[in-house]
Amino acid sequence: MAINNCIFSVKQASVINYEDQCFSVVIGDKHKTLDLVAPDRDVKCTWVTGLKHLHKKLLTADLCTKHEMWIKGLFKMADKNVDNVLSLKEIIGLLKHLNIECDFDTAKRMFQEADTDKTQKKKGEDSLDLEEFLRFYKLMTHREEIQQLFDK
Repeated sequence: MAINNCIFSVKQASVINYEDQCFSVVIGDKHKTLDLVAPDRDVKCTWVTGLKHLHKKLLTADLCTKHEMWIKGLFKMADKNVDNVLSLKEIIGLLKHLNIECDFDTAKRMFQEADTDKTQKKKGEDSLDLEEFLRFYKLMTHREEIQQLFDK
């Protein structure tokens, strides 16, 4: 996270008077920036402190937490119409994206098994919410032969 950024002095000269209210968030490996101006210095400090705390938590998160965050990100990515549920069609698209080979009947069976509340979308098709999607993912990735090795 960068507090000082030359973008403010070059592109946003009108903000110069508010330098103590400005901060930048550096995003991703390509270091894209999101330049922000807070209403006052205290709000800026609150945001910067909070973002630093979140960044530190992410860096120190355990593997299980990072895996759960990754799965939740997959859910959001697959939810093309942003209705917070996934249809079977969206699930099939996600499986293809992840390069998981699964025939339609197997995917549909696991989808139906994971669909505990039988939520339907507006078009009348079954769908999975986030918790059901997590169950679907566990069903899809569970390998009995590997579990038996760990149980020995």
